Amino acid sequence: MSPNVYWVMVRVCIGSVLLLTVTADDECFIETKVPKGTSYEAVVGGDLEIECKVDFCEEAPPTVDWWKREQTDVPVNVSEGSRIKTLTEFNGSLHGRSVLIFHDIRLNDSGVYQCRSGDSNSHIINVSVNEECFIETRVPKGTSYEAVVGGDLEIECKVDFCEEAPPTVDWWKREKTEVPVNISEGSRIKTRWEFNGSLHGRSVLIFHDIRLKDSGVYQCESGDSNSHNINVSVNVDDGRGHSNVTQKNESSINPEPEVALWMYMYVVAGIVLFVSIISVVSMCWCQGESKKETQTEIQYVAFPAKQPIPHAGLHPSP
Repeated sequence: MSPNVYWVMVRVCIGSVLLLTVTADDECFIETKVPKGTSYEAVVGGDLEIECKVDFCEEAPPTVDWWKREQTDVPVNVSEGSRIKTLTEFNGSLHGRSVLIFHDIRLNDSGVYQCRSGDSNSHIINVSVNEECFIETRVPKGTSYEAVVGGDLEIECKVDFCEEAPPTVDWWKREKTEVPVNISEGSRIKTRWEFNGSLHGRSVLIFHDIRLKDSGVYQCESGDSNSHNINVSVNVDDGRGHSNVTQKNESSINPEPEVALWMYMYVVAGIVLFVSIISVVSMCWCQGESKKETQTEIQYVAFPAKQPIPHAGLHPSP
């Protein structure tokens, strides 16, 4: 073999090695890592996080997509208005994890999930959501409201639930027996439902043209949950410009002093009138009895018997 041919072969070998080295450096593989048989359990209304570890070979972390495997693979909706979000965390250089986060998880979130990045698909992840669903009515203990006759009043009952459709909330007035609040079409009292967030809301009981008889103890009920009592006190306007509605915590409201004074005056006047009538009737009755006794005495006065007057007769002469 000539020296020229030898050096040519050496150069080709060296070039091939360098080319293989560069090619090997350019090949970057992403690997998603989820242990086989991974599964999670959750309860309706709770939160759940499932993770997918990722190894990569560039400084910028790769994009990780989440899919739900049904009859066809469906990408998980992680848009701005969705209950489901993703979070990417770095565990070190060229290592990280993608977390799929369920807020207020629901029954239809059960299923098989998978993370994907590049050409790597993870093992499947089983998610089971249990049907333990409880409705909870929430009213702080000792809640009470004050209103003025003729004004409007709103009292609220917060409700936590675990299904998409909001639950039915009933309102009761607690008297000797519990009476359902009349919220029919012609009633002054109405209800309103408001969402405070996913699976959270509140029922509002609205009094229009509130009256004294609306005072009392109220309670909201949904499912098997009964709220704490809500005390409502309705007073007469004292003419001092007080606001129509205020909310307080524990103490009950005393009636206005003017109202109590007028009630006292009416009671006293009634008692005086009653005593006067009784006195007049008694006097008339006593005078009638006195006249009867006088007439009876006159009828039974005894007169002395008259002595017979001797008649003048002829006497024989001596």
